[in-house]
Amino acid sequence: MFCRLICILKAETLCVQDSYITASNCKEKDVEDPVSSRSYAIGGIYRVNIKQGKVVSMRLCVGSRVPMEEVAQAVVLAGKGIEGDRHNLNKDGTKSKRQILLMDRETLSRFQLDDGVIRENITVEGLELSSLTDGDRVSVGSDVVLQITGECEPCSRMDEIRQGLQVELKGQRGMLAYAEPGGTISVGDSITVSVGDSITVI
Repeated sequence: MFCRLICILKAETLCVQDSYITASNCKEKDVEDPVSSRSYAIGGIYRVNIKQGKVVSMRLCVGSRVPMEEVAQAVVLAGKGIEGDRHNLNKDGTKSKRQILLMDRETLSRFQLDDGVIRENITVEGLELSSLTDGDRVSVGSDVVLQITGECEPCSRMDEIRQGLQVELKGQRGMLAYAEPGGTISVGDSITVSVGDSITVI
């Protein structure tokens, strides 16, 4: 099980063992989970239920009905989305509700679809995205955090891929997200999710 907790200022010792993190000899009182944005007092053992997968492919939407551009690396801009993607801002310059679309390979495989066919930006493996809900935070690589904003509603263009696919993908066309802290992400990066109420101090 992968865990990620950091001491807000400076800890002399931070020990990671399986799904437990023990912090000792901390000079400050708080430990923060950067995915769920919650803080906890130092001095105990923290059990964390975190799901982890990896990024297996990425692509940019460079235009309507234009083939997606596959990339190995992308720059995520905080509050905007992926640099070079048409969805990072609305035409009037306001924040787009569809900054980034994530989709998992497991769901694509069930529908016998290849990566990128449904025009997702980030394809992941090992993490079924339909289990996420609004407000969950997804950490990609070492810097980027995405906040889930809801499901992507299948549009009529799905039936251009295969007749009936729009209905079949209801509730399973991936998850939309806003970019919070930005940075660079690459194919092969880990992607981790901490559900809001899954962290307990014991």
